[in-house]
Amino acid sequence: MKISTITVVSLAGIVVVGLISFAQVAIWDGGFASAEYQFEFVDGTGESMTDIELRVEDENGNQCLHYPVTDYSPHQVPKVTAEGLLTFHHVSYSGIEFGGRCCNLFGIGDCEAPVFICRFMRDGMEVYRCRFNDLSWAARHAEDSVSRTWTWNDYCPLRRDDVAGAHWIENERAAYDKDGDGKLNIAEGAAWSAAISAFDRSGYIKRGIRPESERLVFPVVRRTIEIN
Repeated sequence: MKISTITVVSLAGIVVVGLISFAQVAIWDGGFASAEYQFEFVDGTGESMTDIELRVEDENGNQCLHYPVTDYSPHQVPKVTAEGLLTFHHVSYSGIEFGGRCCNLFGIGDCEAPVFICRFMRDGMEVYRCRFNDLSWAARHAEDSVSRTWTWNDYCPLRRDDVAGAHWIENERAAYDKDGDGKLNIAEGAAWSAAISAFDRSGYIKRGIRPESERLVFPVVRRTIEIN
């Protein structure tokens, strides 16, 4: 009986060692595609609908300004224009926007890109929603493109003059901790990284190292949504 117990324990040890050796930790990074997104909303008769605006949230329903939709801010909410289109953009500063460590066997760690939701609102009510992640995937396979003049400082969320004191950047960073747990999760960290990149760009512009405006070419994703 004693020998059997030792055998079982030994076999269990072998299994555990095997699992540990198989459970490799992957270090990965990624980012969303720079792109332009054009949405047209029509009713059941095919007529264009107006008074629809964009709201971007994370998986927990927190509003996400500036990232991943670069031109979404408290002062600039994408809305349906007179031309019948609701247009917004994602601009990547470096191509690498998020990443992490993931145990492929147990699914422990940051194993996937952060998820963001695009909600399209009319009179305070949601009429349509989609994952921004799916739109970004479509952008990587888009066949059409458009050229736009992009003024970088129009989309910088950090303003040093807005916060007094030596610790202004720590105060700004704390505002990105939406769940208040004292650390940035993968979605919060991606937004903060984009904000820092935009702030760095504004510094380069101020010193004359980089131009304030540039012509950027965006792959364009078009969607027509029928609202009944």
